[in-house]
Amino acid sequence: MSCIWAKGNKTGLGEHVQHLLKTFEKIKDRIPENLRKAVKYAILLHDLGKVLPYFQIVSLKNEDYKPFNIDRQKNIYHSLASVLFINKEELEKIEGIGKDKVGLVLSAVAYHHWKRSLEEDILYGKEKFKRLFEYAEKDKLIENLRNNLKELLEEGIIDFNEAIGKGLANGLCFADYVIPPYRLDFLPKRVNIDEDRLRSWILISGFLQRCDHYASFCEEAEEESLEECLEKVEIENLDYESILSNAKEEINKKDKEKGGRLESLWQEEVVEKSKDKNLILVAPTGSGKTEFAFLWSNGGKLIYTLPIRSAVEQTFGRARDVFGEERVGILHGDADVYMLRETKEENEDIEKMKIYQLSKNLSYPVIVATGDQFFPYALRPPLYERVYATLSYSRLVIDEVQAYDPVACAIVVKFIEDVARLGGRFLLMTATLPKHVEDRINNIKENMNTDIEKIDLYYENREKYENLKKHKLKARLIEESNSIPHDYIEEILDKANSGNRVLVILNTVRQAEKVYGSIRERMRKGGYNIREDSIILFHSRFTYNEKQSIKDKIEKLFKNPKEHSDEEGKILVATQVVEASIDIDADILYTEICPLDALVQRMGRVLRRYKETYLYQGDDANVHIFVFEKDYESGKGRVYNRELIEKSLKLLSFHSEYLEDQHGKTYKEYLDDKVKSLKENKQEDDGNKNKGKGKKQKKSEGLEDLKELLNNLEGQTLLLSELDKYTLVSKFYESLPEDGEYLKEFIKTLSILDAGYMSDRRSEAQEIFRRIANVSVVYEERREKFKETVRNLLKKDGFSYTKFKDEIIAEFVIQMPIYGLKGRKNLSAWIDEIKEELKKNGELEQEIKRRFKKLREWCTNILIVHKTEDTQSSE
Repeated sequence: MSCIWAKGNKTGLGEHVQHLLKTFEKIKDRIPENLRKAVKYAILLHDLGKVLPYFQIVSLKNEDYKPFNIDRQKNIYHSLASVLFINKEELEKIEGIGKDKVGLVLSAVAYHHWKRSLEEDILYGKEKFKRLFEYAEKDKLIENLRNNLKELLEEGIIDFNEAIGKGLANGLCFADYVIPPYRLDFLPKRVNIDEDRLRSWILISGFLQRCDHYASFCEEAEEESLEECLEKVEIENLDYESILSNAKEEINKKDKEKGGRLESLWQEEVVEKSKDKNLILVAPTGSGKTEFAFLWSNGGKLIYTLPIRSAVEQTFGRARDVFGEERVGILHGDADVYMLRETKEENEDIEKMKIYQLSKNLSYPVIVATGDQFFPYALRPPLYERVYATLSYSRLVIDEVQAYDPVACAIVVKFIEDVARLGGRFLLMTATLPKHVEDRINNIKENMNTDIEKIDLYYENREKYENLKKHKLKARLIEESNSIPHDYIEEILDKANSGNRVLVILNTVRQAEKVYGSIRERMRKGGYNIREDSIILFHSRFTYNEKQSIKDKIEKLFKNPKEHSDEEGKILVATQVVEASIDIDADILYTEICPLDALVQRMGRVLRRYKETYLYQGDDANVHIFVFEKDYESGKGRVYNRELIEKSLKLLSFHSEYLEDQHGKTYKEYLDDKVKSLKENKQEDDGNKNKGKGKKQKKSEGLEDLKELLNNLEGQTLLLSELDKYTLVSKFYESLPEDGEYLKEFIKTLSILDAGYMSDRRSEAQEIFRRIANVSVVYEERREKFKETVRNLLKKDGFSYTKFKDEIIAEFVIQMPIYGLKGRKNLSAWIDEIKEELKKNGELEQEIKRRFKKLREWCTNILIVHKTEDTQSSE
């Protein structure tokens, strides 16, 4: 009989299954014991459908596969066809499977891949299944399968399932026999599945997918032997004592002032009591949360998530110092480019890309990633089970949950809940914990009887944070227009001229560019001893390469901590992209108003060098807050919700009231009463809803006149301790009413997820999580340079999407708000021009022709715009 291929690289079906079994042996201890037999048989049976002639001859080009004829009408997706070659009754007899798990095994086999074409077969495959059932040579197919797998499967398991075959041939839906785990269309078939059975379903499918994906990766990898690759499906972590020793070593290296060797870490003492618990850790930035998370991993698999890429890259470096380079992976949208650019020696790029590939396959014991690499799976897109199965035995860290918008935050919370249900552990770390997040997590504790402990370093070290007072605030009301007045521009320059590092954060790209231009224009008139290259502009509307170059410059000029000898004046004008993405230390902050949690993040960039007891003694404020009388902030409601800004201003005014008259209460008690009053007086402004873009929002009722409020704040400066800031932000979250716009989004999203929402595609799930409002563009003015770079790329060896990202996207593509850009020509038009030019010159070789097809696909969603076109952006 003919050899059945499993892959186009001529890997035989039997070989492929053996490779999966080797990965299974490496990870089987992570699988609940009562499910191991089910996972093993799902592996043994998952690719039986590849015996079909169409798949062998047309899909895999196995031209020696005979004597079978090809009939395109008999092409059935191989994972569905696999079920037709399984003897269900014999499978039920196997100990560890039985009647209770046989349906889960069949589902894992049928849906271990998921494509649009597969959905067609499930719903409308009558004719295909009928012709297969009638296929005269079906006995030869069975014989061929048995011959190829006789060393792996006992007699009787492989057989044509006539009961299912007849039913499908008579018009029954495939989903009537094997319930699909995805899509809302099939939800009614799943509603009666209890939680324990659902968990088993997820884990059987997930571990099959994990083994299948990894074995396929190894079969296609060219850089190392297959056997060596298969061994790395789950790399072991260090033990706890080694992690602790390395963490101490790294802290000692960086803490030059203390010197010597630390006998113990605060993290060590806390972790010893709680390393087997789910935790919420509330702690200030710079207090050692990262090292705490490393120790909490306790030698297990650690998935460490952060909101932004630059923070991921920083943490990746720190993790490698503690766990070792061979144990740490990285995942974010440009992780492949990042690893490629980390190459320091010739031919090292292959090793760096291997790190990226192993990270994608979840092989490392420590993986540092942006949240969007994991959290969208809470929307359960197809094949989410692979990630969920991995998380079932892992430890998940969620750093800075408050950085996510309400929709993304709800998805994060749902993901945490799912991980807890599957048996994984979680550590939620944050400098400011939103009350609505804490409340939902407490529900997990109550509903699932799960051990969750909260550790609040602010109150455990109350005296320290009461005596750390770095920031003196002053609000500045700007009347008439949404422009920063010239006298403030001169004030910024004067502060820098005195040797200060001045940070200016605006809410939109347009405002940042405007202020940056005004500063440079005023400087040209003379009178300032500031170097031109010490004035920097940073926002999201730069290319990847430009951003990297600017970040390097910022981290050099605004290095944290600021050295005592540094007396050179500098100015950084940026949008909120700088809030947490770069580790900098400034002396003075000028900022537009923003919600209190974001404002505290911005303030955290000022006097970052001080972490112990400190009292700012300057007469003037070192945090200046601009508030526009007309629209509050330059985003005019598009950047920040008006409700959040009003709440923030009100809470700042409460602080000033408290300083004048404490009423015999603690600050927290005083704010408790004020917040209660604020929530009771809130009246929702229904008149603003759904009235179209561009219309002015009305001011919310229940607040004093904004100008009066600001006049009160303008008359004084507010010196805030770190504990004050923490308390204010906590009360800010508590002040948000459930019928307000912000919490409504959070609650609505959770309700939809609780009701069983499932996304149809992973890309759709990521879009929902990210709430993408931007589109990739290339400037028309760079047309010739773009075409020249593409022509060079086409002729290079190692043509790949990573190389395309590295040489084209990183150099030419920027992000712009999507509104106003519809109907534009996309970048594939330039690719077509290049193709025609090469054709005319006789340079269109066969290999280059093939590359053009890929290039066109990669460029389809990138638009062409003129550089002069201006749109409003928040970053």
